[in-house]
Amino acid sequence: MTESQDKETTRAKMTSATAAAEAASSNSEAKIAVSSSSTSSPFLQFSSFTAEEKDQMNKLQHVGCEVRDLKLHIQSKQENENTNKQENDEDEDTKTLNQLLFQMNDIRSQLGRSILREVKTIIRILEGKSPSTDNNNNISNEDGLESEAIQLTNMLPSGKPRKDMEKRLRAIRKQKKAAQKSLFDKSLHTKSLRIQRKIHHLLSSTGLGDTFQYYPNSLNTEINKLVPNQLIVLTEKWDGTTVQATNKGIFKRSDKFTKGDARKFQTMKEEERYDIERLDVGFDEFLATKNGGSTSCRGGGDKSCKYIREAIEPYYPIFASMDDDICVYFEAVGTKIQARFKTCNIAPYSNPEPSSSSVDSDYWHDIRVFDFTRNGQFLSWNETKSLALKLKLPLVGFTDPPMPLNINQIVGMLRSGLTYDVKSDVNHPANCALLEGYVVRGLIHEHEGKGGIDEQPQRTTERDEEPIAKIRVEDLEQFAPIEKELTK
Repeated sequence: MTESQDKETTRAKMTSATAAAEAASSNSEAKIAVSSSSTSSPFLQFSSFTAEEKDQMNKLQHVGCEVRDLKLHIQSKQENENTNKQENDEDEDTKTLNQLLFQMNDIRSQLGRSILREVKTIIRILEGKSPSTDNNNNISNEDGLESEAIQLTNMLPSGKPRKDMEKRLRAIRKQKKAAQKSLFDKSLHTKSLRIQRKIHHLLSSTGLGDTFQYYPNSLNTEINKLVPNQLIVLTEKWDGTTVQATNKGIFKRSDKFTKGDARKFQTMKEEERYDIERLDVGFDEFLATKNGGSTSCRGGGDKSCKYIREAIEPYYPIFASMDDDICVYFEAVGTKIQARFKTCNIAPYSNPEPSSSSVDSDYWHDIRVFDFTRNGQFLSWNETKSLALKLKLPLVGFTDPPMPLNINQIVGMLRSGLTYDVKSDVNHPANCALLEGYVVRGLIHEHEGKGGIDEQPQRTTERDEEPIAKIRVEDLEQFAPIEKELTK
């Protein structure tokens, strides 16, 4: 073999070895071509390329698509059994791929300065350092400008200029996100809103932290006001995120104290223990669209509330229809909100009249209502039940008929390994998830809310709210020994 042949062979091997890496860098051009061909608008709307440069860019996109398709072809052949013919074919395919990559890199080198010039121009507009005009001297769309800058940046050759442009675009997106958040007032409509009340434990307890234990036969009557043999209803305690809604917004409380803070165990008013803020979950957009108003000053949507939004969005029309003095309290639940529900694999529903066939069997989010307030006062259980039925909101499961409060009976029920029981749908996924516990609701206004779903109690004077407490399955592992309780 001659020296020139040896060099040619070495060059071919090097090119073949780097083909996959170079082809991967071509994916951005291929993606651009696909996205531009699938829309009616032209790829470049804001950049001032010459006709020749635009032809070169179109050619670059076309070659990028060829590279992508050839890569897929080679990959598909490699997955089949190897034969001599296939090896020969692959040599031809690799040679063609190398030629396309060389052609693409040549075009990118020729266009590099022009693309960089245009990216810098667009970025300066997005940064507010240059006037924003399109080819018709009209104000340009910022989202379109940003999208075009990203696509053009992806077409730049690798190196410092491209990294610099990517860094500036990240800074623009970060600034834009911060500006959107600043437009959303988290305190709006929260001034006179009743925060979800603290539900205390059913049983008396002793100790803190590692020494914390419950007395298994001692009601915490001093705190929760429940007494033995009182008529009660047990409602399912759903494991999720507590949210509340009015016809003006969606809200969530947050604890003012960190875990382990001794003040968490003190009896306080809701406003002393908790803060409350409005959630940016698209309800403003819904109301604006519903009322035909402007939508220019709304938030951009809080991504950290993505799954809460999925759970509650189907109920926006119901929330918007509620009376001004009503607030509904519920748990947002589902596979991405609590791990308890991830083991279930039966399709659920996301509205009172489900069509489960359209729901992913391993992915679901929904709500369960457990309370209402009217004019800042919590309604009785019977009123809550009637109002949820009237509004067609999904209610937590509950025992019926009411029963006398008996600690041993409740503990025995929880020890039996109960799961959630959605009576309206035997195939609901929660029916195979272990129950977190019960909320114990004392009935002192049992006659209220029994006039049917059309009953709308209008209360002008305050009255005692029904007592309420909780007991969880995990609490049963923290029972103090009987002898310790006797010395209490």
